[in-house]
Amino acid sequence: IRQLYSVRDTPCYDLEEEEKADGMYRHVKQLLLSLAKFYLSQSRYQLIWFQGQVNTFHVSLGGDGAPFGKDDTACAWLVSLLNIGRGVLSSNDNFLLFGANCKEDCVPVSRFLMKLVTDISEIEKNTYSVDCNGVSVDVKFCFSELPNDMKMLCFLAGELSNSATYFSTFADVSTATMNELDGTFGSNGKETWKPWKYESRVDIANQVDKFKKSLAKQKMSESTRRSKITNFIAQRHSRQEFKPAVGKLIDRAHVDPLHLKNNACALVHRQLLNEVIAMSKLSNDVKFFLQVSPNSHFHRYVTAMRKCGLSRLAKKVIKWFDETKANGKQFEYRFTGKDSRLFLLHFMSLISAVESMANPGREVTILHVIAYICLCLRDCVSLFSHIEVTDEQVSELKAI
Repeated sequence: IRQLYSVRDTPCYDLEEEEKADGMYRHVKQLLLSLAKFYLSQSRYQLIWFQGQVNTFHVSLGGDGAPFGKDDTACAWLVSLLNIGRGVLSSNDNFLLFGANCKEDCVPVSRFLMKLVTDISEIEKNTYSVDCNGVSVDVKFCFSELPNDMKMLCFLAGELSNSATYFSTFADVSTATMNELDGTFGSNGKETWKPWKYESRVDIANQVDKFKKSLAKQKMSESTRRSKITNFIAQRHSRQEFKPAVGKLIDRAHVDPLHLKNNACALVHRQLLNEVIAMSKLSNDVKFFLQVSPNSHFHRYVTAMRKCGLSRLAKKVIKWFDETKANGKQFEYRFTGKDSRLFLLHFMSLISAVESMANPGREVTILHVIAYICLCLRDCVSLFSHIEVTDEQVSELKAI
């Protein structure tokens, strides 16, 4: 794993104690050379060389933060090589570059990124020799993807949050134009939406910095100051507040499917849940889930969720029912990547749990429609994630 370095010792060198973070990181060059040697010396993976560029490794570099324990937040950055195909989606082939108990946009992470960007610029200019089974092989590296979620991309790009008037890291889509069904995307000048240009990002960031300095001379509340800044940025048809933390690498950030997939799964699940409760025809005497008959559609559906590994989702459904009696407030739950994966893997098991009790006609038809929607959704996200399907599940899908 090569040499490890302390986050506390280096990126936190002059910070106050409460700003410091504990963790470790590696130099990206050392890690990449180790990976190149490993993959070139093995026979498990058939390496893919893009555009005939033999021994040129395309690197995927992504980071994210997540709640860790009761009060802390953990942040990690991972490296993988796109040349190994679908294996890049496996936890066995994603390697930890940085890990610490801090938020994804804190000072230590920002300093780590500054060093990382400098290292990447140097790495892409050079060719390196690695020893593979006694043979010297020249390799090159290209950082091709930044697979980060939308919040992380906002930080990396130096942008406002996704609640801004211009809410996309990838193009100048705004709340005023997002509903244009005939809109086009491109960079020829005539399209409805165009990708952000790096030079424009830097120019707007400089204007914002100058505007902030002018506001500093005026007395006003912090909320008023913030409102003026965001309005200033929106008036320039932008979402840029700072210069991108990763420099021109931000141009290599492409649409991240994680939130789109999670939101779509949450929406389909809510529709299925509403149909299941409607089929259950629960009486007004049922005030809590414990009073729901084990033979009802609703109870069987929750039991199926637990069997499919969606126990956390099942608990949220039960809590929602106990608080609202499924009357009025709709079910809200933020799907995680794990929830989405399990839901798309087991949706036929969930539907089958209630289908046998459904009345012929509308109820059965609705369940089949939802099953087809789930199947189409799984096909869409399979472009980005690999889901194993058993022979039994294939048979169930063919049956509908």
